[in-house]
Amino acid sequence: GDAERWIAISVIFHEYTHYFLASQFAGEYPPWFNEGLTELMGYARFQNNKVILQVPVGHVYQAREGGWIPFAQLIRVDHSDPEYVSHKLMPSFYAQSWLAVHYGMVENRDFGRQIVQYLNELNRLVPQEQAARNAFGDLAAVDKLLRDYSRKNMIPQGGMTLDNVPTAALSEGTPLGELDAQAIFADLMLETRLQP
Repeated sequence: GDAERWIAISVIFHEYTHYFLASQFAGEYPPWFNEGLTELMGYARFQNNKVILQVPVGHVYQAREGGWIPFAQLIRVDHSDPEYVSHKLMPSFYAQSWLAVHYGMVENRDFGRQIVQYLNELNRLVPQEQAARNAFGDLAAVDKLLRDYSRKNMIPQGGMTLDNVPTAALSEGTPLGELDAQAIFADLMLETRLQP
């Protein structure tokens, strides 16, 4: 509640992207893509009918100077792996996940198509290593490509013009009973692991 406005907005956009991906699309998304996309959207800034996908300097610095995770390892990371849960390795994981998704969604749409092919193959239950070879080919070459991209003098922002958003017509709300409200708070505390 006392965070700076831009930090709060980034967190809201990040978490809402997790929710949107989980609720609007079928299939499973590996942690690197899930976090990479949410980080990309966490730095989206809207003004009038335009959106700019900003480049987070901290992620660029971390990708350049932090402990580099080879791409073949990055795409295999699971929710229980140290790269995902360790406070020491997590900054590199988030930075490189953002970098890979940004590269595919903003800089190189061919790489973006490879990402989509990889995700589709995983959701058709193709084994991870085979899906990676089918979609990306030489993973060492992709690793070098992303490492070189992280060292560019200028990583471009993404941007697009949006259509006008139609006015939403919401029905009148219904108050929750006290027990239902407490159950929602309990679920949130369990999900976020926050202390009461």
